[in-house]
Amino acid sequence: MDIPKDIQLASGALEPYFTTVTNEAMFPQAAVEKARTMLSQAQKPILYVGGGVGMAQAVPALREFIAVTQNAGYLYAERTGRC
Repeated sequence: MDIPKDIQLASGALEPYFTTVTNEAMFPQAAVEKARTMLSQAQKPILYVGGGVGMAQAVPALREFIAVTQNAGYLYAERTGRC
């Protein structure tokens, strides 16, 4: 999903709400295991990553995901190759 840049960068009165997962039981474990299996069996896994990862300050989480899943390749939508 792509949100137009003017909407992404518009200012508003809303206070941002951030939360962290403190209880891993909140995740449907069967779905997590299925995704983990699919990633481990993929011959050439690719992560298609856009600028929203940086805007959401999620780059450290993405780097951890790449390290844990050992995905060798990713595409950064802005074609800078940085992650």
